[in-house]
Amino acid sequence: MKWHKKIMGVEHPADVALNPYGKSVLLPLHGSIKGGQSYIWGDQISQIAVIMKATGQFVWQVNVATTEQYFVDILQAVPASGNGFTVAVTAENQSTIEYTLEQTRGYLIPGREAEDGNQRFERKRLAEPVWLSAGSHWLVLETKDVPDGTFAMALRGIELTPIEAESTVMSQQDQAAADRADLTWMRNAVYGGMFHYTSQSVDREGCNLSFADMVASFNVERFADQAQDMGLGYVLFTMGHAYPFIPAPLESWAAIHGSDHTTERDLVMELADALSERNIRFLAYFPTHIISSAIVHSGDTSRWNDAIDITKLSTNLDEILSEFGTHYGTKVSGYWLDGWYQLAERYPDFNYVEFRSIARVGNLDRATALNSWVLPTITESQDYYAGEVFSISDVPDSSIVDYGPAKDLPMHFLIAMEDDWVMTNNQKKTVLDRQALVDYVRKCQTAEIPVTVNLLPFADGSLLQNSVDNMVNLNAVIERPRLVPDIGGAVDRIGETDKRD
Repeated sequence: MKWHKKIMGVEHPADVALNPYGKSVLLPLHGSIKGGQSYIWGDQISQIAVIMKATGQFVWQVNVATTEQYFVDILQAVPASGNGFTVAVTAENQSTIEYTLEQTRGYLIPGREAEDGNQRFERKRLAEPVWLSAGSHWLVLETKDVPDGTFAMALRGIELTPIEAESTVMSQQDQAAADRADLTWMRNAVYGGMFHYTSQSVDREGCNLSFADMVASFNVERFADQAQDMGLGYVLFTMGHAYPFIPAPLESWAAIHGSDHTTERDLVMELADALSERNIRFLAYFPTHIISSAIVHSGDTSRWNDAIDITKLSTNLDEILSEFGTHYGTKVSGYWLDGWYQLAERYPDFNYVEFRSIARVGNLDRATALNSWVLPTITESQDYYAGEVFSISDVPDSSIVDYGPAKDLPMHFLIAMEDDWVMTNNQKKTVLDRQALVDYVRKCQTAEIPVTVNLLPFADGSLLQNSVDNMVNLNAVIERPRLVPDIGGAVDRIGETDKRD
């Protein structure tokens, strides 16, 4: 679960040069607060949103190449307490555009959000475009007549798109959607399991082993048998997390983070093969914002802002995912890539179309999600919604929805069985109610939304028995299409319904 804090006294950053040929995003990182009781909500890695709790302003300074009109999209979360207040957007020496706040829709259940209330982010397109003259100008978003202490909105930022470039942007988005991988196998699976197996995972005695000793102790056959007993249609397994250790002999990884952050044992290959024999697909999690930079291989996230340049970032990701994709090929059906709202802040010109091709090296049908947490998705060039909701969420009526942060992106949800993402001590508990899990998965199944349940593994790959029992019960009561293996051990529908066994 993510916990964030207030960041006070933010200094005015450098001007933002607007892209005359495409979309530009103005984020909290790029601006400054003027007056009121507003503050930046975030942590050492990311300035997530501006919390507007009174009348106040947030100001950006922009550089514009040529005078033209821009469409304006506000990235916002509006709680019930913000309904009806007026927000004004003003460009220097131009008329003001006003709109009325309305409570936004999302997927988190009210009352389960973290500090500061509403995390139901959406994009709001303003009815009028804004004129921006060539040169350097300020752009202001202002909440008006909001009583002190009243939570009006959480502001992630503003997207500006030149009117002249709108058709090109829309065409690129349509093409990205058309290029998405077929997710029939994922929907047919109904649910899968995620396993944060990291250098912080302890053994059953609560001890931390060296990563090499951890990986050596992992019992693949027992793990795969339990995955089958739990009815998992796929397994999502971590390649690093807070610290960049990978349970595989990956040369590109060793070149960036050191050979002591890899292992001689190819646990990834062993797992993928054992799971495939049981008709279970294998997916890989990468903490993209961590593995892409050697400066954080110690896990010191306070240094993450010492970011590498975009060329080196792209090269590192290219080398790692190309080697990984080539080595494992079709044995890896998908990626779940973390840290993309953080990366988007530092690398606004990142080439997502090119990156999608890199993610498909070795398997042209591989499905990839770029995690933006509860924030609006950063690109159409991905195949499904990462869906990190942690707790049981609201469930849309269909797998593609027209609201919330993942508008128009195939839905998927990631929830947690226990009270953490990682087995950092041996006192973790199963917290997800058995019947609530069944009810939730059934509702998601009706909407054709796959659910991934995070389960905490110990160093040897074993799991909490209560958590296993919950999943075995789920397998016993959830019906799904009968599944048969293809040549590679993946699965396809043949028409009848059955329990997975």
